[in-house]
Formats: sequence, C-alpha cells, structure tokens
Amino acid sequence: MNAKLGKEKVFSQVVGHHTLHNISNENGEMEANYAISNDMFLISTNFQHKKIHTGMWISPDHQTINQVDHVMVSKQKMGLIHDVRSKRSYNCDSDHFLVQIKIKQKLIPVKNRQIQKYKWDRQLINQKEKTNKYQ
Repeated sequence: MNAKLGKEKVFSQVVGHHTLHNISNENGEMEANYAISNDMFLISTNFQHKKIHTGMWISPDHQTINQVDHVMVSKQKMGLIHDVRSKRSYNCDSDHFLVQIKIKQKLIPVKNRQIQKYKWDRQLINQKEKTNKYQ
C-alpha cells in the first residue's frame, strides 16, 4: 500500500510506538482507518528495532528509508506475533525489502485419543487357499 504511518494520537489504537514517521500520508490514513473499522492492529509498528531493520523501502540514492510495508493482524491474534522486521540481505530485485514475521503458536494436545491397532492373523498365512489368493 506504500503507507507511511505516523505517531498521531488519532491512530494510537492501531499503530504502535515504533514507527519511523511522525506524520501519516494519505495511504497510511486509509490503512489505519481500515484497521480501526475491522478491529485490527498494524503489528509491524509495535517492535523496536534499528532503523535499518524497521525500514522496508530505500530510495535509489540510498539516503531515504521509509517504513511503507506493514503487517496487519486481528487484535485477538496479536499475542501470536513475536517479531516483525525487514531482511535486507536477500536480493529479490526490488527496492522493497523482505518482511520477516515470527509467529509462535501453541498446538492443543489431543488427549485420550483411541488408536485402532490391527493385528495380523498369522494362522491365515499357513492356509494354502489364502496364500494362493494373496499371490
């Protein structure tokens, strides 16, 4: 969306404290309004990293770094996301960097699960009729 999210009080319910920008652009306002109306949170602004790991786009002159790619998640599932950062080392032929998301989810163990065990009837192997039919 190329959305720059700022630190405005209006969007504090959906934007974290660790965004690179102070003022949102038009796309950022639309993205924040969408998150508000759908009870979501822009989790990529919630983790503190160095500027090089927060920026998702770099200008061709390598002077300007922007945080324009974001991860939006339901507020109910925010606890599953443990980290979001950019990965600069991969060459994907784009001026945008890859976004790494670390998710940790606990699986619910299944208890008292009945597993059927099949026993082979070894006496049938000795019968010539069954052996011939199998062959």
